[in-house]
Amino acid sequence: MKHIRKNNLKIRVNLSYSKTIALALVFPLSFFCIWFFISVIKLVNPYFCPPPHNIIIAFWNLLQSKHLLSGITASLLRIIVSTFISSILCIPLGIKMASHEGFRIFFDSFVKLRYLPPFAIMPLLILMTGVDEANKIIFLIISISLYFLPSVILAVDSVPDELIDTARTLGASEKQIIWRILIPYSMPDIFQNFLIINGISWNALMVGEMINAKYGLGHVMNMARQRGQMDVVLVVLMIIYFFAIVLDHSINKLIRKLFKWKYA
Repeated sequence: MKHIRKNNLKIRVNLSYSKTIALALVFPLSFFCIWFFISVIKLVNPYFCPPPHNIIIAFWNLLQSKHLLSGITASLLRIIVSTFISSILCIPLGIKMASHEGFRIFFDSFVKLRYLPPFAIMPLLILMTGVDEANKIIFLIISISLYFLPSVILAVDSVPDELIDTARTLGASEKQIIWRILIPYSMPDIFQNFLIINGISWNALMVGEMINAKYGLGHVMNMARQRGQMDVVLVVLMIIYFFAIVLDHSINKLIRKLFKWKYA
């Protein structure tokens, strides 16, 4: 049997800065070229695939109307606030559930609510909280928490038993094991989940902002859809994509800075 030489495999090999930039630009440039080609030859109805210059004009008009800036501010604020509240709720509860069997059993039914699509609870939430700002924040918190809490539990469960057994052998109490073993070891994995939460929050935000929202990117996109302004819809989608990538990159940089001991 032939043995694979691991040193020849391209696993976790750091590329040069120029290669990284070049590879990162392949997809967006290819997409833009295909889009430009389709719009020029009118292979697709221009309503569904407007030419790039129409997108630029729509972006400029949105920028001048100030609806775009207020929408970006409102949407980012909703995501930041709801993510912060979800973190305060889920991280301590997830750590407690993973370290105490009684808490895990007691809250297990709530954790299993993740099998229920968050969007399905929107009608019930409207009846309970109305359609104002509180509705959107609560909906975001629920949508994020249903995925975040099980991830926190999984991160704490992944702490090797050998570390816990060694700490017990050295005379550490249960509280010391939690604060000195479970929490420090699991924190990098817990923070990694913010990358997934970033995508979940943007998806949930679009649903929340399409229901009686007076401002927000979802509101701008919904109004453009009702008016048949497909170019504006595409502008909003591109802006959401841009900010999602910026947040993703920022979170990744923060994680590597906070936990240098793991990613050095």
